[in-house]
Amino acid sequence: VLSTPGAQFSALDAKMMHLESLLKDPQCMRFKLHQIPEDFQMQCNLHALADGQDCVHARIDGALYGLAEAGRIANQDMVDHLAKFGYRECKYTPGLFTHDTRPIQFTLIVDDFGVKWINRSDFDHLLHSLETKYTMTCDMDGKQYVGMHLDWNYDTREVICSCLLYTSPS
Repeated sequence: VLSTPGAQFSALDAKMMHLESLLKDPQCMRFKLHQIPEDFQMQCNLHALADGQDCVHARIDGALYGLAEAGRIANQDMVDHLAKFGYRECKYTPGLFTHDTRPIQFTLIVDDFGVKWINRSDFDHLLHSLETKYTMTCDMDGKQYVGMHLDWNYDTREVICSCLLYTSPS
């Protein structure tokens, strides 16, 4: 960012990325009844659906927390979604993305985007592309990114990085 004249840094966060990601093929998951709140069991009449071991089976169409491959599924779903709008992951730098025609780059770490942009319209294009599928939050000043606090000084081309909440192990 600092080496490109006129570039700015902003941070985006996909709030529910895992839950808003779809599996390519639905899966079946088995739940023990005692893991499900009683009021939900009653509402859905789950006791009538339980097998001989007090478990119910559910079809899973989307990634969810606890599913072993949820992170990989959510990441691939994000990459596939962004490709529809012209964003591609760099061949030799995993996690770094560029656009086919726009001068914009971003890193993707889990559900956090660190965006280098020059033209506000390019940033808005990326944000709109993401918002067609995901619930996004935006930090235009790029003060917080993957747990780091960033103080940008574009005039002197300096950034001070700090981890304010970090405590060293005792």
